[in-house]
Amino acid sequence: MTTQIPLVESREAFTPMTWRARVLGLSLGIAFAWQLGAQIGQPSQPAMPASQLGIIKGSVLDADTGEPLADVVVHADTTKVTFLQGKFTLAPGESSDAFFTTGEDGRFVLRSVPPGVRTVTAVNPKGIFNQVQIRRQVAEGQTVEDCHLRVSNPAIVSGRVLDEKGEPMPGVQVHVVTTEYHAGAPRNYLRPGGFTDENGEYRMDSIKAGRPLRLMAYWVPASYNALSTSKAPAEPKLRRPAYSRVFYPDATSLDGATELKLRSGEERQGVDFIMRREPSRCIEGKFIAPSDVKAIRLMLGHAEPDYGGTRRGGSFGMSWGGLLEGDFRFRICQLAAGTYRLRAHNQAEGRSAGLSAYTSQLFTVADRDVSGLEIPLVAPHKLSVALEWAGAPPENPPADLVPISLEPLNRAFFMGEQRSGRVSVPGEAELAAVLADDYTVNVRLPTNDPRMLRSMPSAAPSQHALYVKDIRYGDQSAQFVPMRVDGQPADAKLQVFVGSDGGTVAARVSDAKGNPAGDAYVYLLPMDTTEKDLVADSLLIGQTDQYGVFTWQRNVPPGTYRAVATRKEFDYSPGAVNALWQARPSAPEFRVAPKGRAEVTIKPLDD
Repeated sequence: MTTQIPLVESREAFTPMTWRARVLGLSLGIAFAWQLGAQIGQPSQPAMPASQLGIIKGSVLDADTGEPLADVVVHADTTKVTFLQGKFTLAPGESSDAFFTTGEDGRFVLRSVPPGVRTVTAVNPKGIFNQVQIRRQVAEGQTVEDCHLRVSNPAIVSGRVLDEKGEPMPGVQVHVVTTEYHAGAPRNYLRPGGFTDENGEYRMDSIKAGRPLRLMAYWVPASYNALSTSKAPAEPKLRRPAYSRVFYPDATSLDGATELKLRSGEERQGVDFIMRREPSRCIEGKFIAPSDVKAIRLMLGHAEPDYGGTRRGGSFGMSWGGLLEGDFRFRICQLAAGTYRLRAHNQAEGRSAGLSAYTSQLFTVADRDVSGLEIPLVAPHKLSVALEWAGAPPENPPADLVPISLEPLNRAFFMGEQRSGRVSVPGEAELAAVLADDYTVNVRLPTNDPRMLRSMPSAAPSQHALYVKDIRYGDQSAQFVPMRVDGQPADAKLQVFVGSDGGTVAARVSDAKGNPAGDAYVYLLPMDTTEKDLVADSLLIGQTDQYGVFTWQRNVPPGTYRAVATRKEFDYSPGAVNALWQARPSAPEFRVAPKGRAEVTIKPLDD
């Protein structure tokens, strides 16, 4: 007999702003450490009598084959886990029975689990970001059986990169390219890749299975560290050749590439590229910098696909670079045709030194050199940030200072940037050194979401029903789309409007036979989001427990919504966004009143 659990018991939620906050990081390494080791700073659970503690039993299975997976770490959210010396383990000083490494049968047992809604995480040590989470309600002294997590093994791709004469090309970068919605548009991002060896051979063995991807081979001149002062001959015919990028199998642009989708553990061999040489082009010019700038660090890379931060851990970096001193003239050669992004900033001295000058420019290389460029470096902006109540403030307003930061859209942040601060509500602060660039705005409000409190030590608990109602930069919205610093008057203010009347939405997901759909994903789509490109940033995401239950607890902005459920996790790809958008007209509609409560029952789309 199935026990009916009150809908209100299930509380965790992903909101657009908090989800963005969780995954943007300084680099893949930092993001990796966040996902797998952020619980180190979590406060210890209070001691409870053994009779009140629960047990969770289950197995870890291959996502595609259903075969048991060995060596997978499984732990409850009350256990502190970290990544040390190449493996997942309990954090130093931690002792827990809610931590288990699977054997050949894939089974696990988590003991001494405190009652409540628990998140169970399975981490496959093979690959990057290769983890799966499910939620289980655990009553006092209860043993929860048949808790199954389906995890992928990483896929492997290998091949060769040759020139048009069939000769191997060493030192070529081969990248995975994924497309996902971020900040109001589908964007292409580079994922971890590899380099060809002296035989032109490469191998990438940490590719995430099950998601659409394309492959790119990218040649970088061996002398790239000195490209800023290239001595290449003035006559193009006398220069070393350049090589065009290739998108598998034989396309010169991403649009012509073949989309691949690899199975769990699949090893695909013979994925070969042919790179074609073309005339070397140069760009030449000088930077115009303030008199106190002694050295300039420049970085050059193709504009598309780009490096940048995404919800799912996009790469960071720059392909070519150099250091300029003296009159700041530069000449960069061995460039193939294409559109490039050139960034430059003053070379700060010491870790505590700030950035005082910056530029970011796009330019196109066609069939001739680009010369005579004069590129000014400009001082960073001082940006006022204000947090304001949207409507009447709550009784006993929270006293917490709210962290707010600007996350660069398509680059890592630079040492010396000052683009974050902490602001009271209401209150105002100044971000002292914000570069003229594109950003998304990250606001980390006090939360009553247990998942956020566990995974982010700086997240403050709250008894208030808070949410971000709107973000404005000057006369433009910056809530779900990028903001361009320098695109508004110098005195333009960044305003964040905080609502305090969030509602509760209780969702129950059942299959066609009326049985609870455990481990389903639930999405709330605001009806005032009328553009498909904004769906990924505006929706709210949850995951049901074993009873098919999920509740957003007092953090849903008032308004009208449609609810959709799927068995498959939302991956922010264009296909996933299209599926939600097409399902929207037939999904159940309901309204959330200020501080109100709504209930909705839905069936998974893919049942």
